[in-house]
Amino acid sequence: MKAKVYKIEIHDSLLSCNHGFGRKICEIHLPELKIAYNGEACFETCKERYKGKHARSVGEIEVPDEVVRNLKSYINAKKKLEKSKNWFGEQEFKKKFDKYQLKEHLERLNSFCIERKKINKRNHAKRDKK
Repeated sequence: MKAKVYKIEIHDSLLSCNHGFGRKICEIHLPELKIAYNGEACFETCKERYKGKHARSVGEIEVPDEVVRNLKSYINAKKKLEKSKNWFGEQEFKKKFDKYQLKEHLERLNSFCIERKKINKRNHAKRDKK
C-alpha cells in the first residue's frame, strides 16, 4: 500500500508551541486507512493534519501488507481497550483524580505564595535597616 511521508513539527506542550520549541519528526500517513505512524505512536488521522506550514511532504513509500495489517490490528486493539476502560469506570476515576490533583496543586501554589511573601517582607526589612 502506498503511504505518504511527511516531516512535521510537533510540540510537547502548549508552552513549547507558543515559544516555538517544537521538534521535527517523520510521519508515515496511510491515506486510504486514515492511519499515521511516526515511531512514537500509531493513530487515526485525517488529511487536514498535513496541511499548513508545520507539515512538509517528503515523498511516498510502499508499505508491506504485513505492516499494514499490524497497524490496523493495533488501531483496533486501542479502540477495544478504550471501550474496556469505559466499562471499568476509568473516566469517572480520572475525573476524581484530576480534581484531587488540581486541589493539591492549588494548595502547593498557595503555600508557595505565602512563603514568598514572608521572604519578601524579610528582605524589605533588612533593606530598610541599612
